[in-house]
Amino acid sequence: MPLGLKTLVVEPGRFHTKLLSTSNLYVRGAHSKIPEYSLFYDQVLPNISATSGTQFGDPRNFVSIVLNPVCGEGVAKDKNVSLGVLLGEDAWSEVGGKLKGTMKDYQEWEEIIRSTFRFVR
Repeated sequence: MPLGLKTLVVEPGRFHTKLLSTSNLYVRGAHSKIPEYSLFYDQVLPNISATSGTQFGDPRNFVSIVLNPVCGEGVAKDKNVSLGVLLGEDAWSEVGGKLKGTMKDYQEWEEIIRSTFRFVR
């Protein structure tokens, strides 16, 4: 790596912060200006805000770990670091389920996916 630059995409789970609090999710007047978004503002946002303060992830643990993969230190020392890193129990569960679903879809499509092979003689 000539310039010593590294990139890391962090995919965090839910961490116990005020990110989802009503004050952070409030968008003044948007739902009155765009009626198509009223369902989102009237029902979805309140449900999201209701989870504020109930997240299991500890943000202090997140901060203490997140730079390790970039620096190759701490919990990431001597580990292969891909472009993305999951952090959080719920992130692991959700992504694991998603990957299983994706693999099932790929297996269903396998014959079609592989049908583009060009035989070379």
